[in-house]
Amino acid sequence: MADVSGKSVDQLVTDLGTNNAGERLAARKALVQMGSAAVPVLLDALDDPRQHVRWAAGKTLTAIADPSAAKKLVDTLDDKDSDVRWAVAEALIALGPAAVEPLLTQLTHPDPPDGMYRGAHHVLHDLIKRSDLAPLLAPVYQALDHPEPEVAVPVAALEALQGGDG
Repeated sequence: MADVSGKSVDQLVTDLGTNNAGERLAARKALVQMGSAAVPVLLDALDDPRQHVRWAAGKTLTAIADPSAAKKLVDTLDDKDSDVRWAVAEALIALGPAAVEPLLTQLTHPDPPDGMYRGAHHVLHDLIKRSDLAPLLAPVYQALDHPEPEVAVPVAALEALQGGDG
């Protein structure tokens, strides 16, 4: 495993883009150990043109589970790569209740970006397993399976935002 001692957050995030799998893994582990201090740079990495960097940033954010990442994670649910969308959805699931308000707010928009509903479906599927979130989120989850989700989802998300404390 690569020696990452003494590396800055920026250097570690740069290491997420290397071709060496051991260096990438070591960088992810070191970033997780840094916790919330690494979050701003990891959020920037979600915009990297390289798929494996965006994926690694999502995986690392899953392990850190810092609520301050919620909005950017929701915004990234429409990433063009399905593996990145999955990693970001897992990061939102790890946030639990902190993911609810930004996700529902995004779902109130009538014309969501491509992939948003698929990502939201994944997140809501797992979050409704929590008994405290199920009553709030189940109607939105069901709206995603509606024949016209672009009509049903914004209404259900808005009702959830108004009826719950997010």
